Amino acid sequence: LADVDLAVTPTVWQQRQFPVWMRSRTQVINEGIDWDQLSRLRSGLITRPNCLKDVVDVEIVTYVSRGFEEYRGFPQAMQALALLQHRRSRVHILIAGSDIIAYGAGRQDGRSWQQWAEQDAGLDPLRTHWLGPLQTAEYHQLLACSNVHLYLTVPFVLSWSLLEAMAVGCAIVSSATAPVQEVMRDGEEGLLCDFYAADDQARAIERLLDQHELAKTLGIAAQQASRLYSANQGLQSWLNGLCGSPC
Repeated sequence: LADVDLAVTPTVWQQRQFPVWMRSRTQVINEGIDWDQLSRLRSGLITRPNCLKDVVDVEIVTYVSRGFEEYRGFPQAMQALALLQHRRSRVHILIAGSDIIAYGAGRQDGRSWQQWAEQDAGLDPLRTHWLGPLQTAEYHQLLACSNVHLYLTVPFVLSWSLLEAMAVGCAIVSSATAPVQEVMRDGEEGLLCDFYAADDQARAIERLLDQHELAKTLGIAAQQASRLYSANQGLQSWLNGLCGSPC
């Protein structure tokens, strides 16, 4: 890194982890998302996952993570979702991802995090749906049918999935951690809670389920904010950085 003319990092938070002398040659360029496609999903035909085909009166809360792990707040998320199910009989939880550790360490008791969640978190097995890893079209439809989307992370790399949920126009509850606060403000594009406060997260989700206009307003604002992170914007930033001026 000491020898490069130009370095690239996807978030300001990550840029600030470098020494001051390095930051001046480090540009922030997010890889970007397919904003144009994602932003149109809710205007088209929305298909629910098969697990909800026969459920009529339902509130859908979604959680997506490549791996189920502490870095992504999996234990807090499951506790929050269990609390939510105890309070609301219509809530169904849709969880997408693999029961693996992508970052960090696993549990010391030898169980996977999904095994822990199914056995100890207090989730209703009839209203908790483990979808596994999804193909792109299925994943997009999951976001499109979500009433509230929960995303948590420690101060770490920002997931594409948050930006994608924003682009779809989801009503989002997230953690008040630095990478998230870079793209989302509490009460403006979503509701932000303490990373460790599962009860606060559950209450924030309930608020969005109860206040439909607020959920809609936050979703629209999130969608507009995420436009800055489109793949087209990212490509143009790369071209500008490599050329030294607009190409």
